[in-house]
Amino acid sequence: MRKIFKPFIQKVGPFALSSGKINVVKLSGGTVIGQGVAILTIPLAARIFGATVIGDWAILYATAIIVNAFSDLGLINAVMISEDEQEIKILISIITLLGILSATLASLGLLFLCVSLHIELVNVNPFFAATYLFSNILLQQQIQLSSTWQNLHGHYQTLMWNPVFTNGLFGLMLVVFGVMGFVEYGYFLAWVIGQLAAFIHIKRNMPKSIHYIRLMDFKAILIKHKAFIKFQMPGTFIANVNQQLPVYLTNAFFGTEMVGYYSMTIKILQMPITLVGVAIGKVFYQTITGMQHNIGELRDYVKRNLNKLMWLSAIPMFFIVLIGDLVIKAVLGENWVPAGVYIRILALQNIFLFLYTVYYGLPIILHKQHAFLLVNVSKVSLMFMAFPIGKYVFSDVRVAFGLLSMSTIILNVVYISYLLHCIGINGKKSALQICSIFLLILFLSLALRGFLYRFGMVSGM
Repeated sequence: MRKIFKPFIQKVGPFALSSGKINVVKLSGGTVIGQGVAILTIPLAARIFGATVIGDWAILYATAIIVNAFSDLGLINAVMISEDEQEIKILISIITLLGILSATLASLGLLFLCVSLHIELVNVNPFFAATYLFSNILLQQQIQLSSTWQNLHGHYQTLMWNPVFTNGLFGLMLVVFGVMGFVEYGYFLAWVIGQLAAFIHIKRNMPKSIHYIRLMDFKAILIKHKAFIKFQMPGTFIANVNQQLPVYLTNAFFGTEMVGYYSMTIKILQMPITLVGVAIGKVFYQTITGMQHNIGELRDYVKRNLNKLMWLSAIPMFFIVLIGDLVIKAVLGENWVPAGVYIRILALQNIFLFLYTVYYGLPIILHKQHAFLLVNVSKVSLMFMAFPIGKYVFSDVRVAFGLLSMSTIILNVVYISYLLHCIGINGKKSALQICSIFLLILFLSLALRGFLYRFGMVSGM
């Protein structure tokens, strides 16, 4: 794996240190395998399960993501910066207990809404939905917790196989359940199987948790890491709401089937980020953790890699804006044509979501969690404007997605520029550089699209 990716990483990789490159290769290698299987199974899964089933899954998945945003009180990030092994064990135990409590309350809340209040949130059996939600919340939290600890200790060999299980096994089980005709619940069970396999794998070499936690230890942890509870937890919660809220708003204003189209669009759009961005982000976070007391070294490291990261994220966006609809139609079939339109609109924001993913650890190291919170509150606020305008003014979901994409672009440019300013890099100059690359890629893709349109090779601009 290393021999295959190393020449490419040496040319365009954003890390100057060879160890960083190797770690990115390891993480990306596992992601490539997992996403490769997922990509191969997407056409079959889309045809078998359809937009409505995938839309139901997306709603429950989004709910699990949002619950996990506050289920740990933001303390998962404290694991990454803690230097005391005993404290880490206490943190792991506290986070696990909070996760069990949150998963129980969320699943009971879902049952209450569906059974007692007769609110039809999804089209599957409410008891199955509640059980699935419980397992999804707990498995996601424990995998994230274990991944954080593994990242802290540089266990990239273990982390490499995580996406193979979560994405690869998920894709394979989709095919199995689809062939068996298990359509109504097969998509949900395939996801649980993939998550469970990843959990068993990554949990093997984790330190044993403490079964008995003294009240004074619990209190000491909360006091010591109150910044995470005060800023990081609300920021992470709002960030996850920001990522998942389009699912709920699309469902509320345009229906479950449209959620299925949106979910598949986002799944495909996030593949470049998942393939490279998440891997780079983990190594980036682990690397800058060691530079938190040397702002000059941190500034040089970030500045050295900014331009490379921009181009690395811009290239996939160019092709998606150019021919994303043709690819969707060819791969998923005629029934998924709307997703082809949406993917071109939402692709515009991906160049900035890539940087946002890579730089996730920077506000934590700089103790600027309030900026992380503020930018995500702003995103959510603008989102509540975008969907009503799309529905009631234009009666077109494309307008809602367009406004969503544009607001995400503007806010992420401001946010990233502010973080760069905090470490001594010219924020305005960086914003101009980022916007210049974005506009160049956008202009080139639309110009070439216009050329293809003149010869009837694409349906429209």
